[in-house]
Amino acid sequence: MQVVTSCQLPMTFIVLTFNRYCSIIYSGNAFFKSSKFIAISIGIQWFIGFLIALPFPILLKPYCAIPFWLMPYYLLPFQVIPPITVLVLNLLIFKYAHSSTRRVQPQHSTTIVIRPKISARDLHLLKHIFVMFWMYFVGAVPIYFLVAFDYAGVVSAWVYTILELLNGVSCICWMIDLYLCNNELRSYLKAKILGCF
Repeated sequence: MQVVTSCQLPMTFIVLTFNRYCSIIYSGNAFFKSSKFIAISIGIQWFIGFLIALPFPILLKPYCAIPFWLMPYYLLPFQVIPPITVLVLNLLIFKYAHSSTRRVQPQHSTTIVIRPKISARDLHLLKHIFVMFWMYFVGAVPIYFLVAFDYAGVVSAWVYTILELLNGVSCICWMIDLYLCNNELRSYLKAKILGCF
């Protein structure tokens, strides 16, 4: 069960990014903004978590010993696939936003406007994508690598604690960013909280 819950953080980032991708690219389709789509996404996320964790109880040896080759397998679904998937989806969002910025042209204008190749808005979006990617990569990846490759347990407990704290700070930064950059979520939470008083 620990592997399933450990898998949920990287899968959550994928689901959040996929939901954002679908709501931006397919903004005209109401299904991608519905609670049904969110419920399906969460269900798929948990199903994948259980599927990834399946080899652990099957191959567990007596006294909870895990085969050495299984620990590098641990990295693939946790720290290789999720960041690459999130980065690719975010870059597709950027490509769509950048192409839509270039499509919008002023009508009935007699002056020639020279536009930069990349607008300030697009540059801000691109910077944000890379900052969030590196925040995830620096915050979450080290603890998983340490767990996978410190099979003998020779690394100090302090190193584990520091890396776990770094992972927690990274997760909190992602949640703060989600709140700050999502106007719909902000207005929804504000309405719910003010509705209580």
